[in-house]
Amino acid sequence: MAEFELTFHYAEKWARLRPKAEMQSFGGERMTWAEFARAVDRTAKAFLALGVRRGDRIAMMSMARNEFPVVFLAAHKVGAMWLGLSPKYSEAELRYMLDDARPRVLVTLREYLGADLFAGPLARIGQCAYLEKVLVIGDAPAGTERFHEFAGHE
Repeated sequence: MAEFELTFHYAEKWARLRPKAEMQSFGGERMTWAEFARAVDRTAKAFLALGVRRGDRIAMMSMARNEFPVVFLAAHKVGAMWLGLSPKYSEAELRYMLDDARPRVLVTLREYLGADLFAGPLARIGQCAYLEKVLVIGDAPAGTERFHEFAGHE
C-alpha cells in the first residue's frame, strides 16, 4: 500500500511532522495535529468496540466544528461510510436520509442556532430501529450518549 493511499494517512503524517502545530479551531477550542490524530484514533477504536465494520454507515448531523473531521476520518479509518446531514434538515428530510442510508451510528449536535434538535427534527429518532447508537455533542437526552465520553475525549 502506498504511504498516502488513504485520507487519514495525511493527518498521521502531519501529526508526526508538526505535532504541536495548530490543525483547526472552533470557537475557543483549538486542536493541534497530534491532538487531532489521537482524537481520530480514539474515535475509530470506540467505533470498532461498538462493532462497526467495513461498509457500515456512520451519520453525522453537524455544521463544521472540531468533531466534524474527527468523525469523518474515524469512520474512514474503520472502513465505514460517512453520511453528512445538515442540522437545517426538516424532520421529513432527515427521516428520508436516515431511512435510505440506515446508519448504525448517528453523531449529532444537541442544539443548533439555539434550537433543541431533539425537540425538532430528531424528536422521533428512537423510532429508527437500525440506529444502534446516538451520540450527542452537548447534553445527551435519555436513550443517547455523550459523544466525547463514548470516544474517550474527556
